[in-house]
Amino acid sequence: EAISNEEALKKNKEVTTYIKELYRPKIEQYVQNIKNEIENTKRKISLIDKFETNNVKEQIKILEQQTIFNIDKKLQKLQKQDIQKLEQQIKLLQTQKIVELAEKINFLEKFKTRTIQSKIDFHTKKLDEYTKAINKLYNENQNSSESTVTIISSIQMVNYQNLILSSQNQIEDFKTELEIIDTQIIPNLKIKRINILDVSIKDLQLQIENIKNITIPNLHREKEITISDTKRKLQHDMNVDLVSKKTQLNEKIMKLKYNLTEQNVKNCDVVGDYVVHDYAVKPKKKLIVVVAFITGLILSIFLVFFLNFIRNESSESTDLK
Repeated sequence: EAISNEEALKKNKEVTTYIKELYRPKIEQYVQNIKNEIENTKRKISLIDKFETNNVKEQIKILEQQTIFNIDKKLQKLQKQDIQKLEQQIKLLQTQKIVELAEKINFLEKFKTRTIQSKIDFHTKKLDEYTKAINKLYNENQNSSESTVTIISSIQMVNYQNLILSSQNQIEDFKTELEIIDTQIIPNLKIKRINILDVSIKDLQLQIENIKNITIPNLHREKEITISDTKRKLQHDMNVDLVSKKTQLNEKIMKLKYNLTEQNVKNCDVVGDYVVHDYAVKPKKKLIVVVAFITGLILSIFLVFFLNFIRNESSESTDLK
């Protein structure tokens, strides 16, 4: 309300300006926050292009050049080195070690034992000869009366006794050696040959079977899994997940930019023009005059009656006196 339209318009403009200035910092802060968020989103897209995508590509490259290469290298080593090495060991055991043991056993059974037995027989024969010689010398000493002959015979008998003792010791040694060969060396060699045939060769053959039937198939499966699953997952990450992530970020940027449009970011404003009248709505002069006239009339009538009432009262009081 004002005494003129100009004063009213001026006051309305002051209110509008005050409200605009009141909300201007908040709107500017809102706009700046959205711009900052847009820049952060763009940086995320740039990071996806420069780092995440390159990182996935590098992982695929490493997978192809190192992991798969290492698996192929292991397969090649197993097929061309380990299996061949085991087969060579089996062949070596079959063609050399077993033959060598068989030759040792054959040598001990057919030559060594016979040689030792021949030595035992030889020393046994010599022992008989020495015993007979001692008996002969003893008989000669009994029949001879010459001291010189007796002394010589005694010396010879001592020599023969030493020879007998030596032969007996050698016979015992040879028997002991023969017993060791028969009870220990030959059985141990036979057991060793059986172990090579039944254990070592079979163990090597089992290792070859495990490599062929377990290790190599497992490596092939690992290679297939690496190629089919890991590589496919990395490619899916690069071609789908990262692309989808970039799409979502771009959509976010579009929404943020839409939030910055004039229809979403706008300070308070007056819609249309101020409605003014050529004649003032207030005060209503005619109504005031009519109301004042009626009010004055009623008050004047009331005043007349009131004054008349007072006169009557005063005249009655005078008469009574």
